[in-house]
Amino acid sequence: MTPPERFASAIRREKPDRVPISLWTHGFNRFIGTSFREFARNGDKMAEAHLAFLEKFTVDFLKVTPCGLFFAEDWGGKLDYIEERASVICTDYPVKSTEDWERLEVLDPRNAKLHAEQLKCIRILNREIGGKIPFLETTFNSLTTAAKIAGDQRVFSDMRKNPSALKKGLETITQTLSEFVRACLIEGVGGFFLSLKASSTDVITPQQFDEFSTPYDMKLLDAMKGSEAIILHAHSEKPGAELIVDRIKKYPVQALNWWDKGTTLTLRKAKSELSEMFCLNAGIDHAETLLGSPEAIQREVKEAIKVAAPNGGFILGPGCVMSPTTPERNISAALETAWKYGKY
Repeated sequence: MTPPERFASAIRREKPDRVPISLWTHGFNRFIGTSFREFARNGDKMAEAHLAFLEKFTVDFLKVTPCGLFFAEDWGGKLDYIEERASVICTDYPVKSTEDWERLEVLDPRNAKLHAEQLKCIRILNREIGGKIPFLETTFNSLTTAAKIAGDQRVFSDMRKNPSALKKGLETITQTLSEFVRACLIEGVGGFFLSLKASSTDVITPQQFDEFSTPYDMKLLDAMKGSEAIILHAHSEKPGAELIVDRIKKYPVQALNWWDKGTTLTLRKAKSELSEMFCLNAGIDHAETLLGSPEAIQREVKEAIKVAAPNGGFILGPGCVMSPTTPERNISAALETAWKYGKY
């Protein structure tokens, strides 16, 4: 099977010739020796870095992983790039007060500087690898985006004290995100990797999720119609976190990615309870195992295949982005183990 055939089969919860696998990082810039700042702000460099990763490693789909805050600058914020972590922080939020939610304007992705650079990256990737390997654009949902342009404290304070103002901001954000994903589809992207930062009970209550996440997520998902696949990333950072699974399982997406080694939703539990709804995309611990020994990675990959591969509908992947310091030998160990032991 080709990577597109293998990926499509797994997404349909079928059994391809072997278990597909992919890995991703914010630090793709290291594969072309450029700074993270240049990678994050230049569509040509961003595409070059992703393509260099593909030259070195054979994966079954490419998660296009831009700077996680490029939209904040286009709304008037200021960014600081942290090179050693391949990360970015917003040093001056576009939304500083409750009233600022209502002042947000819908952005045109083709005219907003960093949005346009991201679209350029997708255009180049489509030209170079379109039809050869599926590639999915990473997109944050509206509530995550709100937290990134205002800060968690502002968002959750306004949930309680000023919900109507926050909802106004979420509507504007959703319109902007929808315009962006439509532009991505025009440029040839295969699908989307939709990240929900607030998806566990240590961050958000189920009732808050129903009111401030789901309605806007459904509008964004509607804009994604026509894409080849949507992988929902239920983000969590706190070990032992409990995902709001009863809400997440209602989302009309093909696959679910999450940190199965860090949350209460283990891979075995997900295989038992969710495999009729989603293709499962998990199995590799980005936080510890990928930074450890190749032997530990081999053991973990083989165990994940044993647990989740039966009957198909499984893609090996990390619970979140790999550290930029992940040794290349460890990436190779994960891939080679999947190729050897993941055959159906």
